[in-house]
Amino acid sequence: GYTSWAQVPSTIQAGAGKNVIDLTGIQTPLTVARTLTVANGAGSIVIEVPVSQPVTVHARVVAGSIDVNGLTTSGLGRVVDQTFGPASGAVLTLQVRAGFGQVVVNQGPLGAAVPVPGPGPIKIPVPANGPAKP
Repeated sequence: GYTSWAQVPSTIQAGAGKNVIDLTGIQTPLTVARTLTVANGAGSIVIEVPVSQPVTVHARVVAGSIDVNGLTTSGLGRVVDQTFGPASGAVLTLQVRAGFGQVVVNQGPLGAAVPVPGPGPIKIPVPANGPAKP
């Protein structure tokens, strides 16, 4: 992942398969608004942005799904325009253009807002005769 905004190019041409663009290692929010353009033909684009960064997403997919912070829209010709993050500060604009596949934008580390499959809920044993009386 990236650790400073200076390392992030203005345009990322993503390849086929899964492409993860991890910006969560950047500790300081932008001081000047900037745009990051990401495009691909097929596959998935996952963009993780820091929680301290105001973000505007303009995402378009020819066929597939767009997931922004856990809210998904899918089908043909999907478009999502959404702003999130802190109310003040320089905005990072994500222009995402995808052909066939999936676009995921998540604020915070991936998985923070999405439940991770695991052993399942923790079961608290209850005595057979019901809850203990005080």
